[in-house]
Parts: sequence; C-alpha cells; structure tokens
Amino acid sequence: MYRIGTECFLLSLPIQEIKIQSSNIVQDTSNNNNNNNNNNRKSYKYLGIEERFDIQHKNEKEKLKKEYLGRLRLVLGTESSAKNKIQAIESLPVPVLRYSFGIFNWHQEELQKLDWKTRKLLTIHGQHHPKADADRLYVPRKQGGRGLLQLEAAHAVEITKLVEYVDRKTH
Repeated sequence: MYRIGTECFLLSLPIQEIKIQSSNIVQDTSNNNNNNNNNNRKSYKYLGIEERFDIQHKNEKEKLKKEYLGRLRLVLGTESSAKNKIQAIESLPVPVLRYSFGIFNWHQEELQKLDWKTRKLLTIHGQHHPKADADRLYVPRKQGGRGLLQLEAAHAVEITKLVEYVDRKTH
C-alpha cells in the first residue's frame, strides 16, 4: 500500500524473479560461427538490467519503456485525486527510467516520445484536456501548474549529477 498525500491506494506490481541464464561458451577453431559464440555467452540480471559481455541497449531500453508505460497505466487507473496521481507518477514509473539514464544512451527524441505518450495517457484517463496547454503540466503546482516531471529535464539532472560525482571522486 502506498500513501501519497492524504489518500492511500493499493498498487500490485509484478514481481519478477531473478533468473540467471548461463550456457557454456563453445570455442570454435574456425571464425565462421562468430554469431554462435556471442549468443552462447553467459548472461545475468543485475539491478533489473540484463548484462552480458555487452549490454544490448536496444532490447533493454524497450523493456524499460514497456515497464514505464505499464506502471503509468497502473497509476492512472487508480481512483486517486489528480494531485496524488502526479505524485505517484513521480514515485513509481519515472524512477524506472531515471535509473537507466546513466547506463544507456537516451536520445532526446526517445524521451520526447515518452513524454508525448505520458500526455496521451493522461488525456485518455481524463487527467488532461486535449485542448489544454501541455506546458502547464510541467510547471510546479505552487506556480499554477500540475507539477509533472518532464523526462528530458530528469535526464539532464541525472547526467549532471553523475558527471559532478565522477569529477568529485577523481580530484
């Protein structure tokens, strides 16, 4: 049960088991089966990201997008107030992507598309009027907006924090 503001609501999120997939590395004397060697490498899941010799960015980003949109639909399906739904969006779906900002290379177009899908889902669930100003969603509540966190801004903040942390540790 999550408590946001004055309302409580239950969210049932799917719990995934950590599965370690491993297979033996087949060593071939010929260079013809390079693709087979890459497919047989050991893989494991660490902090929700499947890792191998190389991280498959495209596949993992698609999984993260699906998880984000699934959690967003879950939050928007609750019978909470608009304020509580916005707060729940910042605490459940957005951290899924925030964690990955320092790991994967996210392009601005991808983040803009996810923001567009977020606004579309808000409209479908009756939280945003189709003709209303989209920028007002991202203005803080104290200034008359809705207080939704823009994914591009969250990406910029996370990357800046990561760069500052690395600079502090190296000097």
